[in-house]
Amino acid sequence: STATILLRGSSVLSNRAVDGPGGGIYNSGISNFIGVGTRGLVIENSTIALNSALENGGGIYNDSANAFVSNATIAGNTADSSNT
Repeated sequence: STATILLRGSSVLSNRAVDGPGGGIYNSGISNFIGVGTRGLVIENSTIALNSALENGGGIYNDSANAFVSNATIAGNTADSSNT
């Protein structure tokens, strides 16, 4: 199956992954061209901030999938990759 995660005009704030990567967003899938009906992550006019992860990807962890970001604020996210 195929899917696209679309965040438009959204906020992902102050989340925490305590047992792995991707404090704000964890996206995993097969890498395809981003478009209607394909797997991927699309972030538009959104804020991803103040998230943290015990491992990688405090704000966004994107594994084997396409990601498209437009007019977004990604700030103040932290990850402690020394725990991997």
